[in-house]
Amino acid sequence: MKLTKTILEQYVREILEESHDSESDMAQKQLLKINEYSDMLMDLVADKRDLPEWVQSKLAVLGDDIGEIYHYLHGEETLHEETLEET
Repeated sequence: MKLTKTILEQYVREILEESHDSESDMAQKQLLKINEYSDMLMDLVADKRDLPEWVQSKLAVLGDDIGEIYHYLHGEETLHEETLEET
């Protein structure tokens, strides 16, 4: 079989799709882990009135970071949908 430009382009597309899938899988695993710890922390925090300052600071940063990720991905998805509607 002769390696043509079309075959090479298809091969590259397949590799990129596989790479995207593995990145998505990794993100889903991380989000599941975050969700599990979040549930456990909710139970622990409910029993505590005063949390150390460093814990409050870490939770504030985590809240900001997860919000930024959501708004970035949601905005990217919305932009993609708008682009598809225009075409």
